[in-house]
Amino acid sequence: MIWYKGGSIIAQKKTQFKIVFAGLDNSGKTSILYALEDKFSLLNPSPTMGIERDTFEALGFPITRWDLGGQTKFRATYLGNERTFADTDLMFFILDIQDRSRFGDAGEYYEHILGMFEKLNQDPPIILCFHKADPDLKEDDRILSNIQVAKQVFRRKSRYFTVQMFETTIFEKWSLILAFSKGLLKLSPKSIILDQQLQGFAEQLNSQTVLLLDENALLFGQYFQDKESYEICQIVSPHLATMADKVIKHGATFDLFQVKMGGGAGWVFFRDISIEDKRFYLIAHNTKADNIRLIDENLPQFEQKVTNTIKSFFI
Repeated sequence: MIWYKGGSIIAQKKTQFKIVFAGLDNSGKTSILYALEDKFSLLNPSPTMGIERDTFEALGFPITRWDLGGQTKFRATYLGNERTFADTDLMFFILDIQDRSRFGDAGEYYEHILGMFEKLNQDPPIILCFHKADPDLKEDDRILSNIQVAKQVFRRKSRYFTVQMFETTIFEKWSLILAFSKGLLKLSPKSIILDQQLQGFAEQLNSQTVLLLDENALLFGQYFQDKESYEICQIVSPHLATMADKVIKHGATFDLFQVKMGGGAGWVFFRDISIEDKRFYLIAHNTKADNIRLIDENLPQFEQKVTNTIKSFFI
């Protein structure tokens, strides 16, 4: 955080981040949070009443989530209280892409929140989730039209704010991981450095894609050369991370998973690594099986390079 005093710029160290989740009722905000935490038995939650707050850690750094209930009576309360949005570092705004009849109300609520940020002299990055873009609706003309309309409307309403848009669904966990991770990465200038380090590692491995996930399966760095390779890693990474987590929780250990993809799509290598006493998962896609040898040869140097980056990621 940077603030000004007597014409001088003074750096103030952040001790935690605040993330706001906003959107109309029934947009799917709380379900997204449950899906990210693998609480699939709770994916039909009751509406959020007022504000629900909880704290989690990313790379050991505390982050507070504010889940704002989307019902009309609650929205009026938030917009009348500056404290709700004060010191916001990042906002996720969730739009039910299946319900075009509520785009107007959602857009008005969105504009009011941005107005509150302007009043507070804040411009946090914003992640717009066009939610409920479910797999069976990807080619649906109505949904495709809704997405295009929503992009145009919200891009215009966003004005000078930094906004990134994602299509999300609880039925494809990677869509949630990607949107949430991209939001978190906007809180750190070190994310670019980490991506560059992953690119160098990928070149050493002759890999088309290399991803770095934390123990919660959040994406902290990536490099890929082609879309098909990246999509392969998108599909398998959440499942491998979940499997690895269960293995570790039962007291077992593993060195490396090697998965041969069908149709000549190559190999996916999944490695559990430790950086600064924190567990990470390294995923690499390669067309040849000898990538195991290259990983073993180059991993120590890679770990050494990224340790300082990870150590000061949010500082």
